[in-house]
Amino acid sequence: FSLGFFQANGIRAVNLNVAKVSPIMLKERGATSARDLLTLQFDALHLADPGFCASAVSAFGADDLVREFVTTPADAVAVAGAAAHQLGLDAGALLMLCAGAPTEAAAVLSQLVPRGGSLGGTAPVTLLDTGLRAQTLTALGYTAEAVQAQTCCGATDLEKLGF
Repeated sequence: FSLGFFQANGIRAVNLNVAKVSPIMLKERGATSARDLLTLQFDALHLADPGFCASAVSAFGADDLVREFVTTPADAVAVAGAAAHQLGLDAGALLMLCAGAPTEAAAVLSQLVPRGGSLGGTAPVTLLDTGLRAQTLTALGYTAEAVQAQTCCGATDLEKLGF
């Protein structure tokens, strides 16, 4: 069976998952990019499965997967766990997708480890753009001191965050 056969006959991600057809197997059957996975209705949530993600990275590369699958705040939430490491995404990259989406930004931070210590290298403006503020950050384990140390933000940015 080929990628064209799957597409022509309405065989989609749900069917392929049940049949345990991996991204590497799909590549062997004609898939040439992560976009081909999208045509079969795979989405970012599939990347949350470490085995599927590893196979997809091996078949198509992390950059191609990120470009096609990680484009919305919901996608950032879906891959924020182990998949983020496999895809080479840090907190800053995930939070940039969550601009104006504080609920999703909080969900991203809640999955990252270490708790209260995952903002290293994140620009203060990225954190501000998410809409997260001190009350939520504190609930997620981030003190004013931790935010300042990890993001190198100044007193003005801390004030804007509500600390």
